[in-house]
Amino acid sequence: MTVAQTPFDLGASYTASQAPARRLALAPEEGWSSVVLLALLCALLGWAIDDAHWVLGDQSNTNFLPWAGALGLLWGFAAAKLGRGRLVAHGGGAILATAFLVFAVGSQLAPGQDPGAMIRVTADGVWGAFDDLVIRGRATTTEIAHYLLVLGGLVWATGQFAGYAAYAHRRPLAAVVVPGTILLVNVSITALDQYPVLVLASLAALLFLVRFRVADEQRTWARHRIADVGNAVGLSLRAGLSFVAIAMATSLVLAAAASSAPLAGWWHGIDQRLVDLGTQLARFFPSGGPGTSFGTAGFGPSVTIEGEWTSDDTPVLTIRVDPAAPRLKWRAVAYDQLVGNRWTRSDSVDVDVAAGRPVLAGTGELPTAPVAMEEVRYTVQGVSGDPGILVEPGIPTSVDRASRVTLVGESWFGAARVDGARSYEATADVPVVAEGVADALSANRLRAAGQDYPEAVRSLYLDLQPGTAGEDVRALLATILGLARPTNPYDTARAIESYLSDPTKFTYRTNVLDVDCGGRGVADCFAVTRQGYCEHFATTMVVMLRIAGIPARLVEGYLPGERNAAGVELIRKSRAHAWVEAYFPGFGWVDFDPTAAVGEPQAIPAGPPVATATPAASGAAGGSPLPSGRNGIDEPAGPGEGGSTPVRTPGIGPIIVVVLPLGGVLLVLGVLWLRRRLSRPVQPEVVYRTVTDIAGRLGHPRRPTQTVYEYLGSLSDALPSARPELQLVARATVESTYGRRRPSPDRLVALGEAQRRLRLALLRLVFRRRSRPR
Repeated sequence: MTVAQTPFDLGASYTASQAPARRLALAPEEGWSSVVLLALLCALLGWAIDDAHWVLGDQSNTNFLPWAGALGLLWGFAAAKLGRGRLVAHGGGAILATAFLVFAVGSQLAPGQDPGAMIRVTADGVWGAFDDLVIRGRATTTEIAHYLLVLGGLVWATGQFAGYAAYAHRRPLAAVVVPGTILLVNVSITALDQYPVLVLASLAALLFLVRFRVADEQRTWARHRIADVGNAVGLSLRAGLSFVAIAMATSLVLAAAASSAPLAGWWHGIDQRLVDLGTQLARFFPSGGPGTSFGTAGFGPSVTIEGEWTSDDTPVLTIRVDPAAPRLKWRAVAYDQLVGNRWTRSDSVDVDVAAGRPVLAGTGELPTAPVAMEEVRYTVQGVSGDPGILVEPGIPTSVDRASRVTLVGESWFGAARVDGARSYEATADVPVVAEGVADALSANRLRAAGQDYPEAVRSLYLDLQPGTAGEDVRALLATILGLARPTNPYDTARAIESYLSDPTKFTYRTNVLDVDCGGRGVADCFAVTRQGYCEHFATTMVVMLRIAGIPARLVEGYLPGERNAAGVELIRKSRAHAWVEAYFPGFGWVDFDPTAAVGEPQAIPAGPPVATATPAASGAAGGSPLPSGRNGIDEPAGPGEGGSTPVRTPGIGPIIVVVLPLGGVLLVLGVLWLRRRLSRPVQPEVVYRTVTDIAGRLGHPRRPTQTVYEYLGSLSDALPSARPELQLVARATVESTYGRRRPSPDRLVALGEAQRRLRLALLRLVFRRRSRPR
């Protein structure tokens, strides 16, 4: 068998000077239409994120995102056509993106300023966020410069990747999938209707794929002289456009007619995982756009007061209670710290509680004054899966399943979870408020409670972060107190609740995206605009109570649901609500609901007169909140009793003792595996695939129409010093693949040596301009 002469057979007579001349075509081989379509897709991604109002509910903050997507795509395209390797392309793109984003963010934060001022305001914003989150250790930050840089970098990087993947690596599908996936995620988590942009992006992606495929076929036909190129291209374009038209029309019809969710079960539990991940990242970003509600999973470690309260009538829980039991709110979470527009828990610890054990024994939540309590026993079941969060109408006392309680400051209720089951049975103590009952909770007893607050309560629930209590909310509080003239904390709280819940003074609105706060905090903005939803009302009341020296916290849960004659109460997402709890020494936390129109304030009768006195402070006042374990007994729980222990982080000792020896063993095993792998004989096909993969990643990909000799010959032009190794790989691959010849052991050893040398030689492609054929 005679092998045809190849570039390698020409020896020294075939030099780089005889290679095709390099040139930069005025028009890309794929056509300018493919560039325009891909740029449109990346710009639509930026526009969709901009339209979602993710930054403080203000779309104007992110107007530069469509430009970031389009410019990132153009740089990726230019780097590919200039033959730049991956390191140069993406490194240069990072430098350009940094310059563009610094000025773009600066223009949003300081419009009309000179370039120097724009750079300074961007740098100050990033440093302010770092100072808040890292140096000061705050729960969140009010800065937005870093958030804008992250969003801009994401959109630019997506466009740059799409351009380089399509025009350097010849991977048009990857260029469409990555921006399309990010766009789909954005459309899914925003409550705004972005269906038209999704349709337009899908159309642009399909047309781009058709145009790119036709360009590939056109090069193949022209190279092999198969047929008249013009007619073939026209036929392929017509077929592709027909496919796109049919696919889009069918998709629109199916989307409009679909009335079921056959894959809904696949997503069970993913809502909580998404929320858990989101809340871990939320502290770094001052979000503000309207997002979708996840039901009980939405009650996380923090909550952001956004521009819109999004909800619907989807059933979330069913709660079975005694039909004669009073209709009460169902509390889910409590927050102690307000930073900017986000409520969070400042310092918390998770405590595991065994099934049937006291939930809050030994904490400050239990009243110390004599208060008549009514036990409410109820069963909670998730409508579509695990109910997850523990809801309670008062002070939770027990759950029939293992639970995990989050305590703020190790003594105060933050939240509780019951995972792994579709239902749970729980009990809670609710203060009796009926007239004529001994030790019933009454307004007069709360008026006489005094202000001897425990230090642990003062430090957590009287704290006001900078920017949360400005002149506007203080002026409104002065107006309320001037009208009511209260003489004790209870009457102060009732006066604030009554004033804020007056629908003639305040307007309940679930969408306040059009409200201009002028840089004010949540409470000050609400005090001026006097419109918002439950989180605005409750936040303002908490801030006012703390200004007045009354400890308060924001809680969230559900308003009473629809209860039938059998005592089954249906809770829908639309019943989600936020209200206030104020602290009274000896009695603990008492509900107040200031939301106009939809709030349900707790009715507490006046009761008999009580002499003013200060009962013993409720709960642990600065001491250890968990004496003798959290089981409510003096002795720790024995084996098998499921005692409750706080979840702590292990020290450095176990890490040194376990991790370092284990790491050494893994390192030795890795070295032995690598030596065995390197000493194993390699096959020609494996070596050739390794060379093509490395060269392709470094900016010298193999074209679909190139043979083994043609590709490795062009590669040897770029790397003349590696010509002998490439010649060996080419001949061995062709002989093995097409000639069915089994390489000798000496040949395999030589191939292994060539492969090792080529791994280093190919790295020089990073600094070389790729040769492009005419």
